[in-house]
Amino acid sequence: MYPVFILNLSSGEKIMLEKEIVIGRDENCSVFLNDERVSRRHARIWPQDDILHLVDLKSSNGTKLNGIYLDSEALVYIGDEI
Repeated sequence: MYPVFILNLSSGEKIMLEKEIVIGRDENCSVFLNDERVSRRHARIWPQDDILHLVDLKSSNGTKLNGIYLDSEALVYIGDEI
């Protein structure tokens, strides 16, 4: 059995992470966020080996994990805030 990862958005929407998703303002992104602070292709998150990985896609405003800007790939744990 493998873990189930669920991304809880501030809008209340829940997204099950079974494969890589791209978060951004582009309507073709897996998770579309209509927010001026979000780049067209802002961040990528994916499950691998029972762990979630997160990387900023060179977005204009950067991506924070628990309030700290990412400068490389990061691991995401239960309760973390992106």
